[in-house]
This record gives sequence, C-alpha cells and structure tokens, in this order.
Amino acid sequence: MNWPMKEKQEHIGPHWTRMAPPSRRCLLLIGALGVFAFDRFTQGQKNSTLIFTKENTIRNCSCSADIRDCDYSLANLMCSCKTVLPFAIERTSYHGHLTIWFTDTTALGRLLNFTLVRDLKLSLCSSNTLPTEYLAICGLERLRINSEAKHPSPEQSLHIHSGGDSNSKEKPVSLHKGWQT
Repeated sequence: MNWPMKEKQEHIGPHWTRMAPPSRRCLLLIGALGVFAFDRFTQGQKNSTLIFTKENTIRNCSCSADIRDCDYSLANLMCSCKTVLPFAIERTSYHGHLTIWFTDTTALGRLLNFTLVRDLKLSLCSSNTLPTEYLAICGLERLRINSEAKHPSPEQSLHIHSGGDSNSKEKPVSLHKGWQT
C-alpha cells in the first residue's frame, strides 16, 4: 500500500534536491584548468606582424606562418593585410615578432623611429647596402637583419644603449650581410 501512495506523491509536484556548493579548492582547480587551456589555445594562435612598403604604399599584415623575405605576392595571399596611409602611421608598440621589408630608409624611419619593439627582423628588399642612418627603437631585445645585396656589404656597426643604465658605455657590434643577432 505504500507503493501507490509514493507514486502519487511524486506526481503531485516537482521534487527538488539541493546539492552542496562546490568547495573553494574545486573552484580554484576548475579556474586554473580553464586559464591553462585558454593559454595553450592562444599560444597556437599567435600571429606575427609584417609591414612592408611597395610602390608608395604601406601594407600592415598579420601572418600565422613565416613568409619568405620580400615575397610580396605570398604575403598578400597568406596573410591578412591592409593598406595603411603614410600620414596615418602613428607611434606604437609591438610586443610580438615584427618583420619589416623595406627598399628605402625613409619608409623605415617613418615606421620604426621611437617605437617599442622587442623582437625585430629587418629585410632589405633591394640590391642596395644597408642604410647608415640612425634609428631610435625602444625595448629592443632581439634584432635580425637580412639583405639581398649581391655585392659584399661594408662592415657596419650596431650601437645598443640601455636607457636605464646611464653608466654603461656603448659597445659596437659588428654586423655583416646575413648575420643574425
């Protein structure tokens, strides 16, 4: 007789049960796993920035793969690029990898002077030698230089000065065509 009565009680209204709230350790573990998973997902999604000048236009590209130096067609095909007007260039900072392809030093100066760049690759896309003009780049930690010059380049020097260390002497570093520092 208890059986039909129990069945009748279940049909009368919803039966709610309360669960115990999750412990703080459980919430901390779930949060840490979420942050770890998000970090691993975004690591695979990091793009590098490529900026190049071609026929008086400046192209700013986001590339998910490395593009062979000075291969403009491949960059336009494989990267997400947009044209930037020369007067619209503003000083900015690049926290990731930045590659600049250039043919003349005027554009290079407009693009780089007084910007914050940690990892920079400069590729000279002409048969000229590397420029002798000065550039002021802040926060530089890694610099790579590539030149397509067919004739030997004269020895050039690179002066890196840490703004925070006023007692240090600038030490020239010899660079030759194709060297990476």
